[in-house]
Amino acid sequence: MEIKIFDTLIHSGMNLRWPSKPNINLNILNILQLIENETLLKGALVQTSPWFDSCNSNDLFFRSIISHKSEKKIIPVATIPHLSINKIKSFIDDSIEIGFRVFKIHPRFSKHSLKELSFILDYLLPKANLVQICTYQNQEINSLGNFLVANNLLELFAYKSNFYSTHIMLMHAFDVSLLQAHSIVRHNKYLILDLSMTILKYNGSSIDNDISYLFKNFDRRICLGSDYPEWSYRELEKKLLTLAKSTTEDKLRNIFYDNVEKILDF
Repeated sequence: MEIKIFDTLIHSGMNLRWPSKPNINLNILNILQLIENETLLKGALVQTSPWFDSCNSNDLFFRSIISHKSEKKIIPVATIPHLSINKIKSFIDDSIEIGFRVFKIHPRFSKHSLKELSFILDYLLPKANLVQICTYQNQEINSLGNFLVANNLLELFAYKSNFYSTHIMLMHAFDVSLLQAHSIVRHNKYLILDLSMTILKYNGSSIDNDISYLFKNFDRRICLGSDYPEWSYRELEKKLLTLAKSTTEDKLRNIFYDNVEKILDF
């Protein structure tokens, strides 16, 4: 089986410098060319990166993608920046008016509390086709009581996605808490686990066994992303070739692209 994926996570922007890869030009025009040239890709969700972009123009970003002629499906994603709740509402409304229908929330960077995340989801989920939420938990803890615990987040995301019947994609699948997340996702049909970063970051650890288990037993509720530029496509391809040896082709198709394409209603 030829490996093709719908990439759930490519970072880009207008004038973006990625902290760990400052020499890679991530301007959206370069990223669009990368997608065209990359044989592994069937399509992609491409996110704005307000934390590291000195020219964070949602309008220019969106128009660059929409005006790009391609046989591959390339979807722009508006990442919600660190703003007050009222300003976030305006950001969402402005982004919807531009044409965005997929959004990303990055709680580790935006510093929003569980209560604030609840307010944001109440405003966003009725308007969006899909919401991606970064669930990578590792960070420096400077005070007690400000850490977003996986169980609380999972409960919140499950409840809100069910209430609004809108899909939430759990980016990085709660990393080392992968199976804990799976135990909630499997009972809540509007949640989907995204294995970007986690599939490569913990290579050689027990997480490999967890991911292999999900490939064999949970193929309709997981998806894949590169987390580019954090990881290369050749690294991801090598990993997928290994996992593919013990997984049926129909399950691989679900994981590699069908699950995401169904959510996006292609």
